[in-house]
Amino acid sequence: LIYGSDSGIEQDSNPEEAKKQLHERWLSDWKYFVTDEMMNVDEVDGEFKSLKLPKVVVDKIYFNNAVKWFKIQTVDVSSQNSDTK
Repeated sequence: LIYGSDSGIEQDSNPEEAKKQLHERWLSDWKYFVTDEMMNVDEVDGEFKSLKLPKVVVDKIYFNNAVKWFKIQTVDVSSQNSDTK
């Protein structure tokens, strides 16, 4: 499972408005995965509770699975700043 959306941007779309709408959609999806709040969206009739997935699962959905499946090279930044601590 890899996070993605089926949102599109038309050629004549306002870039700033498109950016705003995509960001709002991403925030709504993020809220669904990481909180246990009650939510409402246009696509669902009625209120529902979000999932509050563990961090390790969210990291897989948003990052680790894409790195693995698309064979993306990554850099370990956690050790790069070790001498500044």
